[in-house]
Amino acid sequence: MNKKVLYVSAVFVMFLSPFLILAGHFMNTVESVSLNYVLSAMELGINSLSSRITSVLIDKYDALKEIRDLKSDKDIVGKIKSVSNSQVVKKISYYSKEGNLIYSSYPKENKKISGDYIFESAKTVDVPIGVISYPQDAPPELVVVEKISGGFVVVVADLGYLNEIIFKLSKKIIGKIYLIDGSYNVIFDSDYDYVVNNQITIDSDIKKFIDGLKSQNIYSYKGVINIKDKKYLVSISNVETTNWWVYNIMDYDKAMDFGLKRWAKRVVWSGIIIILIFSIATFLIFDKIYCVKK
Repeated sequence: MNKKVLYVSAVFVMFLSPFLILAGHFMNTVESVSLNYVLSAMELGINSLSSRITSVLIDKYDALKEIRDLKSDKDIVGKIKSVSNSQVVKKISYYSKEGNLIYSSYPKENKKISGDYIFESAKTVDVPIGVISYPQDAPPELVVVEKISGGFVVVVADLGYLNEIIFKLSKKIIGKIYLIDGSYNVIFDSDYDYVVNNQITIDSDIKKFIDGLKSQNIYSYKGVINIKDKKYLVSISNVETTNWWVYNIMDYDKAMDFGLKRWAKRVVWSGIIIILIFSIATFLIFDKIYCVKK
């Protein structure tokens, strides 16, 4: 019995040692392939999502595209009345350059707007200025102010529609999904049905990383980053025509257990079991031959 165990162990170790060396190289190669596979899947998903967000913003949320080229107050007010029926528009207001209300689709709108940060910012530029606001117990809102025909048009749009689209698409994407504006306000977080306040924030290391991308005029990235001394896989993309960013993030260890590496572990364990079976079978065969000769 002792000879049997000794023989089987010797054969097992003899074949197992080179196998484990090869298995180590195999696992390292698979880890690299698995890493690239997961990152590519994340990049494909986030780029598709980014393109979809851009498309929705242009098609549904650019409420002023039919207004910005108009010149007379009458035409602007008339178009506002029709545009305000959009499913995402909550209200549209038209103010004079002095900030006096000319018309609003909301009957209780303020009669004068002044001193407001976004309004004052819109005075100095010829492009739309937008900020994210968080109404109580409702999806975030997009507030846009644009200088039009000497006055200012203010649009408040419900981001709930965009939220629903992102939520559905995020189910098909690897990792946790975030959509943020240029000031790092969170517009969408895949952990929530919708974001209800600005207390939900992204990690400061992600902010610094995106700041670095901005400074280098890099608009997309995929790779491994460290957050508080822990490795994560990320794929980041700028939402075209905006200063918004969308990204997905995944724990490195979980990513490495995804797909190919799990298959590779099964292959290695199967090889070890086969070597053990071979070792036992070798002893039984030689033992039988020895008994026959004897």
